[in-house]
Amino acid sequence: MSHEAASEISGFRRVLGPWHLSFLGVGGIAGANAAAGKANVAYVITLPVQGSLEASDVLGRGVQYAQFDRVGTAAAEMIFGAPAAVIMAAMIMISTFGCFNGQILAGASVYYAMAKDELFFKVTGKLNRKSVPLTALAVQTV
Repeated sequence: MSHEAASEISGFRRVLGPWHLSFLGVGGIAGANAAAGKANVAYVITLPVQGSLEASDVLGRGVQYAQFDRVGTAAAEMIFGAPAAVIMAAMIMISTFGCFNGQILAGASVYYAMAKDELFFKVTGKLNRKSVPLTALAVQTV
């Protein structure tokens, strides 16, 4: 996403430097892999790997037979107790809405920049009275 935001920064090469895409890309991938690895370690520390299909509690089912294959929720249930499903659902909703926000706004800025370069419909390159590319946002929703 840094390449999309760079068009909106004056002198972006000076601000971000020549290697910004490489570092941000590698850093993002490394960060995501580290987070996933830490989550898996937390699952294995919190729950036993082997479990029993007939077990009635989270600890008995373990990672192998987590209810509905939701290992993250099973680990959260070990930590937070009964409200774990609600907590996990809230965390997933926050994450999803954050992703939507970034994708919609970044995508609209691409349409706006393309229209300014005469590569897309000119109407998407216009700002409303609050300096928002409203038409580009509308096109992004389609």
